[in-house]
Amino acid sequence: MNKLLRLATPWGTRSLTTGLRRHFSTATGALRLLAFLLLAPAAFAQSISEVNTDKARYNPGQAVSLSATVGSWRSGLSLVVQYYHADSLMSTQTLTPGSGSVTWAWTPPVRDYQGYLVGLTLKDGATVLSTSAIGVDVSSDWARFPRYGFLSEYGSKTAAQMDATIKQLTRYHLNGLQYYDWMDKHHRPLAGTAASPAATWNDLANRPTTLATLKGYIDRGHDKNMNAMFYELIYGAYPNASIDGVDTDNWALYRNSTATTRWSLSFPPTWEAPGLSIMNPGNAGWRSYFLGEVGKVYDATGLNFDGWHVDQLGNWGTMYERTGQSVTVDQTFGPFLAAAKSARSSKRLVMNAVNQYGQSVIGASPVDMTYTEMWDGNEGYANLGWAVQNNEAAAPGKRTVLAAYVNKGKSDNAGFFNDASVLMADATIFAFGGAHIELGEHMLGNEYFPNSNLQMSAQLQQDVTRYYDFAVAYENLLRDGRVFNNVTLSGGSNVLHWPPVQGKIATVGAALNGKQIFQLLNYTQAATLNWRDDSQVQPVPTTLTNVSLNFPYSTPVTRIWTASPDFNNGLPQQLNFSQTGGVVTVILPSIKYWSMLVAETGSTTPPTSGPLKVYFQKPAAWTTPKIHYWNTAPTGTSTTWPGLSMTAAPEAGANWYSYTFPTGISSANIVFSNNGDNATKTADLYRDHLGYYTYSTATWSDTPPAASAAFTVYFKKPSSWTSPYVHYWNTAPTGTSTTWPGIAMSAAPSVGTDWYSYTFPSTISSANLVFSNNGDNATKTVDLYRDHTGYYTYATSTWTDTPPTSARAALATSATSSILGLELSQNVPNPFDQATTIRFAQPGKGPVSLVVYDVRGQRATTLLDAHELPAGQHEVVVPGATLAPGLYLYRLSTAAGTLTRRLVKLN
Repeated sequence: MNKLLRLATPWGTRSLTTGLRRHFSTATGALRLLAFLLLAPAAFAQSISEVNTDKARYNPGQAVSLSATVGSWRSGLSLVVQYYHADSLMSTQTLTPGSGSVTWAWTPPVRDYQGYLVGLTLKDGATVLSTSAIGVDVSSDWARFPRYGFLSEYGSKTAAQMDATIKQLTRYHLNGLQYYDWMDKHHRPLAGTAASPAATWNDLANRPTTLATLKGYIDRGHDKNMNAMFYELIYGAYPNASIDGVDTDNWALYRNSTATTRWSLSFPPTWEAPGLSIMNPGNAGWRSYFLGEVGKVYDATGLNFDGWHVDQLGNWGTMYERTGQSVTVDQTFGPFLAAAKSARSSKRLVMNAVNQYGQSVIGASPVDMTYTEMWDGNEGYANLGWAVQNNEAAAPGKRTVLAAYVNKGKSDNAGFFNDASVLMADATIFAFGGAHIELGEHMLGNEYFPNSNLQMSAQLQQDVTRYYDFAVAYENLLRDGRVFNNVTLSGGSNVLHWPPVQGKIATVGAALNGKQIFQLLNYTQAATLNWRDDSQVQPVPTTLTNVSLNFPYSTPVTRIWTASPDFNNGLPQQLNFSQTGGVVTVILPSIKYWSMLVAETGSTTPPTSGPLKVYFQKPAAWTTPKIHYWNTAPTGTSTTWPGLSMTAAPEAGANWYSYTFPTGISSANIVFSNNGDNATKTADLYRDHLGYYTYSTATWSDTPPAASAAFTVYFKKPSSWTSPYVHYWNTAPTGTSTTWPGIAMSAAPSVGTDWYSYTFPSTISSANLVFSNNGDNATKTVDLYRDHTGYYTYATSTWTDTPPTSARAALATSATSSILGLELSQNVPNPFDQATTIRFAQPGKGPVSLVVYDVRGQRATTLLDAHELPAGQHEVVVPGATLAPGLYLYRLSTAAGTLTRRLVKLN
């Protein structure tokens, strides 16, 4: 949303003068000078003071140019560079430059949509002097992992000024920029004509814009692989827009059915227009007119915008056409966006769902991603996570960007952001896989993007840079097909499953390709669970160390590692752990704001003695698998590309080949390829002991991967469904998928009424999947994941490892029967008004608590707190008077684990 909502909004009235200044006081100028001096990079003695890449995003096969600056350089120093993909060290190189500025090239593996972390260590002999790191994103399209920034000042600027701004935004890896308030009139954004745009013009607030600056930024951004998205409302027109061909009476929206009160906004007298009239996006005349004006922007000589960032004003209730016909405004967004895409199919679209208004319609339209501006009622950390999850459910496969204005209450005066407020908000958003639009010429303090009253401290700028490096480096774990789950990470009374509670560490679990991933967010010292933190009371948390954690996991875990943007430049760290009786125990070394814990499965057979040997399972279509190696230890030898032919190894299985290194080589960097074809080569790999590498999964194991045992998924459909289908993709190890809507499932009457099943081929060990009624999008489930036989119930949106019907039968016949796992059903009815019922089952007798929390994580009411409850099925009735209207979570806590669900209380 833009400055317009600073004037009059459905959730309150803002001052017309605050937050809209184009010029600031002398005190502000002095503060900006101080911030500049504080933010200027310091050249500390013999330390890495700056690291950069030449692009914000790289296309597959594109070389990365890296540069580093070392303060007080002297001869004899070396720079050791390590290249990581997740926790795998792919390769290492040592640079011995002759000065304090060094530039070198690295070509990442030719694989699309991959994140990497480049670690740097400055050494004097064996002594480490300084360390640093930087992320690298290899993605052919920004929409897979959007990192959205902005620009908002387009007055006359020198080339050096524009270069410096784009260089900083490149360091944050921003791959898309919103060009905020660049336009002339809202209903006619381009000044001049497409063939000859005006050289200068003023925006709505009468700020000057120059074509040269606008073009200069767009061109520089494109050079860094940043998309350029022009900002514009979907329905704004100047009151005198009729002189430009707008039918301001018949195309407008009205606040009443008699069409006597327009939906309009008023502005200060110093602005270019006294206000805006709001047009009806559902009106064919307005749609045709405005898409024509948008086309002129796309065709404008020299501008070359990549797409349109579409804005709106949020939910103002029912509106009316001039005829008196009511209009539900958000329902007009979908057809308008579809028409915009049809008119210019190559151009990108993003639309702001203000406080989620219209998101279900917007997400289903041809937008590149979902974008939500968070406002009143969505100011808790819990809301940030839910916004990402809800957007992914509304628009499967699309990523989320959140506009959340931290410390907004302080933004009308000069000052600094509170470091902890910013980092805790970023940690929460990034941990859920979202992005945060906050960085441009300055950090955003409120919805009027030119407002730069609040500045980042030098420390905050360094910390934010590390957070963006981390988000890029681990994008494949954070944002690339992971499925949230309810595996419960425990740590005494101090660690709880999401949502956050003050005084606790909140955990979020997810599964991805056989990995169990936990995000840990530290609210133990939080003064507030409000991410906006208008009073700037959030303290910098004290680092917690040696946090003991455990979680239930029946699959053997072979490796656990951790990484955090708060420690060790985000580099991964392997951890010791134990697994006994289906419970994994591990010690987390440290947590400040955010730490990630990853548990992996596979073999941990110790390396064998003798010559180094590697096995490689090729795709069936390959004809001549070859191995190229370099950087060997201790000999430092290498092959000439494409390397050496490998030997068939049928003892390892079909399509397996092997290579035994010469005696004396203990480790090497490796690439496999089909006879040197660059399109087929693997990532840069590393091996120092016997290993088996599978091309289709891009994974190493220490023993031949066992053939997968077939597993079956069972699905209980709603009784009204006629043809349950399962669609799957992202399978391991084959990487196969079905074509939507997938495969018809078979009836499974032995399990119960309305149960259906599908057995995967034995070559598939895990898959993402969706159930639907013959491909009807309105019926399909959320994106799911399964790596063993399971039972999914549509009505409760839950997986179980045993048939729920059998479990209920057992509970009915014996109160002491042992049932694997817990069951927590969705409350019925939901939403509710007078009363609702919550049913649950536990496997054994023991203490049970059932607590309801509000969206801020505060305890709303305790429904049950029993010292001991027998095994079996139980239910609790919740009277309507117990809760005020709103969204809540109810959490079941037992000795066997914790489960959480949502409920909605109506009036």
